[in-house]
Amino acid sequence: MLGRGIDRSIIFSYRVTGTHAIAQMATGGSANVEVTTGELVPGSTSGTSGKITVSVYDGKIYLKNRTGVPVNSRGTYLS
Repeated sequence: MLGRGIDRSIIFSYRVTGTHAIAQMATGGSANVEVTTGELVPGSTSGTSGKITVSVYDGKIYLKNRTGVPVNSRGTYLS
């Protein structure tokens, strides 16, 4: 993930079978990303201020940007 010249990256694992779960695998050395559980509601203050938060809830993956700068995101699906 990129935001105005600031590199941020995250690798996470998401389990789709059984109980949905998400786990952080690596952050590329950035303290500005985190993984949590629960719905991240658009327009709310869910997630942590100053961080990009990745969450899983109800079979969906949520990304919440609370860094204060725009970010671009890309994903890769591995089966």
